[in-house]
Amino acid sequence: MLFKDLLNKEMTNHRLTVQDMVDITGLSYNKIYSYTKGTIPKNDDLRIVCEAIGVDVDDIVFEDLNISVTECARMLGKSTGYVKAMVKNGVFGCCVGNNFHIPRLQVEKYMGIRDSPDINELVGLLGYAIKDIITDQIKKADLQSKSTNQKTN
Repeated sequence: MLFKDLLNKEMTNHRLTVQDMVDITGLSYNKIYSYTKGTIPKNDDLRIVCEAIGVDVDDIVFEDLNISVTECARMLGKSTGYVKAMVKNGVFGCCVGNNFHIPRLQVEKYMGIRDSPDINELVGLLGYAIKDIITDQIKKADLQSKSTNQKTN
C-alpha cells in the first residue's frame, strides 16, 4: 500500500488528526500534512511516523509500480533481511537510506515470471491465432463480395 494511503487509513482508524500526529511524533504540521498528500518522508521521519501509527516500515510502498519489502519477501519465500541485502547488492531495486524501492517487474523478471519462453511462446501463438481469424474474415468478405457481384450481373 502506498505510504500516503496507509498513513491516511491508519489516521482514520485511530481517529487521529494531523495535529494529533504532530503531537505524537514531534514533527511539524507542514511535514505531517505533506505526508498525507504524498510527500515521502526523509531520514528518520519515516520511522517516527510508522512507529506512531503502528506500521512496519517494510510494508510500505512509495510508488504504484513498486512492491514492499514484505511482499517481495513473500514472493521469493525469503526473509525481509534477505530482500534488503539483495536490493543493497543491486540485484533489483534500489534503496535511499532506509527507503527501499523494489519494482514489481524487476522481481518478476528475476523470478522468471516475466519474459520467460513460455510467455513468449504463448504471445506468438496468440499472434498466429489472430492472423488466422483475420484471414478467415477477409476470405468471407471476399466471398460475399463476389456473391453480391454475381447476383447483380
